[in-house]
Amino acid sequence: MAMIRALALSIAQLRDPVHRGVLMRALLLTVLLLAGLWWGLLTLLARLDTAGWPGWLARAWADGGATLGALIVLPLLIPLFAAVATGLAELWLDDVIGAVEAVHYPGAAARPVGWATNLRLGLGATLRLLAWNAVALPAYLLLLVTGVGTLLLFIALNGWLLGRAYLEMVAVRHLDAGTVGPWIGAHPRIRWQVGLVAATLFAVPVVNLVAPLIGVSLATHLFHRRRLP
Repeated sequence: MAMIRALALSIAQLRDPVHRGVLMRALLLTVLLLAGLWWGLLTLLARLDTAGWPGWLARAWADGGATLGALIVLPLLIPLFAAVATGLAELWLDDVIGAVEAVHYPGAAARPVGWATNLRLGLGATLRLLAWNAVALPAYLLLLVTGVGTLLLFIALNGWLLGRAYLEMVAVRHLDAGTVGPWIGAHPRIRWQVGLVAATLFAVPVVNLVAPLIGVSLATHLFHRRRLP
């Protein structure tokens, strides 16, 4: 019940001006980056040399096969979206955490986190997501034939990674640097709760736009509820 309550509070606070501002900035940068990648993919496929291909296949490719190929690849960009959105949002998620704490945990003694720490955490989270999803890419492709296997693997893998990323963003404001990792390791249930919610949201079109905000807000609530006496 604590997780459901925390999730409801996280969703409700999306109306907060701070949340909306962070959402707009992070989304603008994420969409621009991914739109550039999509354009590059379409351009690359459209310019693919079809010399030597059977005539019917070359004509089909010219008549829309390149676009179809890009659409087939599109689901594989979801992990990339999660990585990029998390990394970019980290630049401002400190403001989101502060807004949640100001409303719900005003007695929490958070210490300021500088831009260097935010940048380090954001880069670390992004690189972990990119690396592990690259490793999982062959499995994603193989599981496409199952219909749901790719989605389930995506949620499980990225749930574990995102749970760590968002809890780390909160914990670093309240714990000594050397105790952040051990605290997260000692609370795998909270890590899974935060991560699975965030990863599931990232897998849903349109809803994935607010996944970083809900993920870090949920992490904030569960972190403080666990630490309350």
